[in-house]
Order: sequence, then C-alpha cells, then structure tokens
Amino acid sequence: MGRHLLRTNTLVNPNATFATVYITRSNSASNYHGLQAQYQRRFAGRWNATAAYTWSHSIDDTSSDNYLDVAASPGSDRASSDFDVRHQLSGALSVLLPKFDKHEALARTIGHWETDWLFLFRTAAPLNVLTGTDPLLIGQTDYARPDLNAGVPIWLSCPTCGGGKKLNIKAFSTPTGRQGTLGRNYLRGFDASQFNTALHRRFKVTERADIQFRAEAFNVFNHPRFAAPDNTMTSTTFGTSTQMFSHQLSGGTNNASGFNTLYQLGSARSLEFALKLDF
Repeated sequence: MGRHLLRTNTLVNPNATFATVYITRSNSASNYHGLQAQYQRRFAGRWNATAAYTWSHSIDDTSSDNYLDVAASPGSDRASSDFDVRHQLSGALSVLLPKFDKHEALARTIGHWETDWLFLFRTAAPLNVLTGTDPLLIGQTDYARPDLNAGVPIWLSCPTCGGGKKLNIKAFSTPTGRQGTLGRNYLRGFDASQFNTALHRRFKVTERADIQFRAEAFNVFNHPRFAAPDNTMTSTTFGTSTQMFSHQLSGGTNNASGFNTLYQLGSARSLEFALKLDF
C-alpha cells in the first residue's frame, strides 16, 4: 500500500493571468494484492523440481512520480498499474540421467549427464491507448485518451500482424477539450512464455581437475513473442506490434537497459556452449 505519492496535474486557463498551471501534490495512492504458491521437490532419486505461481493486482492512479494529467482528481485515473501482470507461472526441472556404471562404454558416452528445463509464462501488461493529439492545447500529446465507441470491436484478426491481431482504430475517437472516456490502462497487450533447457556433464581430467561441458538453448521451441501494439492513434503503425517482446524489455533497442535482447524473454532461439575447468 502506497500513500501520499507524487502526482502532477495540469489546469488549463484557470484564470485570466495564467494559461496553464502545473500542480504537484502528494495525493496519489497505490495498492497491491497478491497470492503466491510454490511447489518444491528436492532431489529424490534422480530429479528435483520447483514451480511458483503468483496472482497479483497492482492498482494506482499513476505509475510514475512525474505523471502529467489534465484530471483534477486522481480517482479518475485509478486503474491497473502500468507494470501490472495478473498471472505468472515459472518452474524448473533438473534430471540426473543414468550413470551406466556397469557398462563402461555407455558410462563414457551417455552416462553421468544432467539436464535442466526452465519455463516461464506471464499474462499481458496493460496497454494505454493515446490519441497523440493535444485537445487542451497545453503542449502535451502523450496523455490524452480517446473515447471508446460502443458496439465497435476493439481487436481485429490480422494473421500477418505480430500476435495475430491488431487494434481497430474505428473503435476509438478523439475528444475535444477533455479527457476521453476510455479508461487508463483499459486494454492488455500480449502474453509471453518461454522454455529454456541445458545439458551438462563433468569429465575427470586428473585427480585434482575436471572439465564441465554445458550446452544451453534459450527459447528452445523458437516461439515468437511480440511487444505490445503501438498505442498512439496518430501513428502510421497504430494498433500493430512493431517489435519483439525482448526489444521492448530492453527499452526498444538492442541493449538500452544493459541487457542484450539475446538474453531477454521473447528473444529468438539461441544456443550457447561452454567449457569450464575446475582444479
């Protein structure tokens, strides 16, 4: 629970002296509700496993301390947080393959190997549709939301689009002189999931040294995961996903956040091989 969080509101033409007034107050609030469950099975025989599930709901009226809004009351923007992910399931499985100690040839070739499997599934984060215009003429185009047109489908099937669908621009209209009726973070983007695996084994070199060989595969099934669709109505790519999810996590470029997209959730399948000498 967060209380007295910073929020900046904008008043347009409050009197004859000022055309625009920015008011920063500590009047925002946030709430977080969550449920966590975990299953764990330590090595019994030749395998162990762990799985974790989280249901959560983060609610606020701004997810940033420099949020700019034309609403006088924070309550009008109270909705799911920008980073709200409702469901997340992750797990890991490690299996020690048979050693074949009684069969020397098998022991040297396929014995003593270990394999690991990791998976992650998460539901989509919120998507906040913006008009891309400045209806109140305050020099800001990144806050105004559109009106939602009743009876018009929000999503359209699009087999050639990332994620297989796109936003229908006809479902929205730009208001004049006010904030739109579409709620903040009303929509959701795309789910994301990934499976990674590894195969490794230690080879004895001398009495005091051994070598570990590892082969790892990220996104082993090579399933594409797409970033949220373009949310600005004035954009020529509005409603369609223009990048992979891994690029979105990296700030839109290859390594803007310090992590290469190769190691982010939703990247293309990649393989890694390693040798490690212990002595």
